[in-house]
Amino acid sequence: MAQLASGKYHLRYEGQGFGGLYATAEGYGQPLKVEPQTPPFVDRQTWELVARGEISEILFVSHSGRIEGGLQGPGPQGPITLGDPSPVRVQKAKEDERLYTISFDQGEVGSIWYVGVNRETRELEVVPIPVIPNPEPAPKWSLVKLD
Repeated sequence: MAQLASGKYHLRYEGQGFGGLYATAEGYGQPLKVEPQTPPFVDRQTWELVARGEISEILFVSHSGRIEGGLQGPGPQGPITLGDPSPVRVQKAKEDERLYTISFDQGEVGSIWYVGVNRETRELEVVPIPVIPNPEPAPKWSLVKLD
């Protein structure tokens, strides 16, 4: 399977009944959210994917072009914040090869920590999914290349 190329992307959440919103930075140390791709949010929705084989980092690029942190993973079920970047895996979704899953390269034994969205707060959060036969589907994202 071909690896996703490094470069600038918009990260569009494709959750059932709640998709079409984009990962948006609110400020360093603040929870990341999904918002529509309209002003004033669009200036905070550019992400740099730095691919290093199977492990990557996803970094926030401000409207001035500066890197200002990245996806920083919490413990299970906490918000994902903008901070020191945590290693992630970006993989094609098994159900739809146009979409991707994003998971942290950490977690509890027996589960994978996927990046999803809390429906009430619209904050990015860890969705732990057990490693079992026929697990629930992982949250999916479109990565819209900008370069």
